[in-house]
Amino acid sequence: MLGEPELRLVDLAFDCGFDSQEAFTRAFKRMFGTTPARFREGFALEPMEGQYPMTATIETSSHIQRLPDLVTRDRFVIAGPARRFDETNKDKIPQLWSRLMGAMPIKGQIKWTTYGVVSAIDRDERTLSYLAGVEVDENAVLPEGFERLVLDQATYAVFRLTFDGGPVHLQIAEGIRQVWGDLLPESGLTPTGKPDFECYNDRRPLTEPGATMDYYVPIMV
Repeated sequence: MLGEPELRLVDLAFDCGFDSQEAFTRAFKRMFGTTPARFREGFALEPMEGQYPMTATIETSSHIQRLPDLVTRDRFVIAGPARRFDETNKDKIPQLWSRLMGAMPIKGQIKWTTYGVVSAIDRDERTLSYLAGVEVDENAVLPEGFERLVLDQATYAVFRLTFDGGPVHLQIAEGIRQVWGDLLPESGLTPTGKPDFECYNDRRPLTEPGATMDYYVPIMV
């Protein structure tokens, strides 16, 4: 956008695989907290998300804590792009989010809350499946390449991550590390091994200090 100022944003959107300039703008604003046009005019966030691989180490003032109450959710269906990841390609997870945001709203979508669902973990191979999606009705017609994942009724421990305005995905990775390394063992709760998920229902950009994400871990009751 900065190197080719004569390039129209609508053409850039199509080149990046989005269906429209509006879809590209939504995805860009969600990731960076500003519109492509404003960024082109000189507005920039520091640091920018894309400057860091997910394996980087940074100091962060983000905070994660377990909410006091367990939450039971009925069966629901999540749909979106999904892929299998390991240590060599997990930095590509943000691409799933760009693809999802570019397709929203999809037919049969129930609400605007978005989810990052982790399933089918193989601890020996150090691989997992990740789906970036939205809640849909049972008969939703999905965009090409989207997958459907059914989450059965479960009881969850919920951990709330409060962002500090820095690189989003690095804060998420550190927060989840704290959940599994410290907070969950200290709670005395036992996870079921069923899919866990990130839940984004805060309408603020995740790059805004104080924005939140809730992380749901299914536990035995």
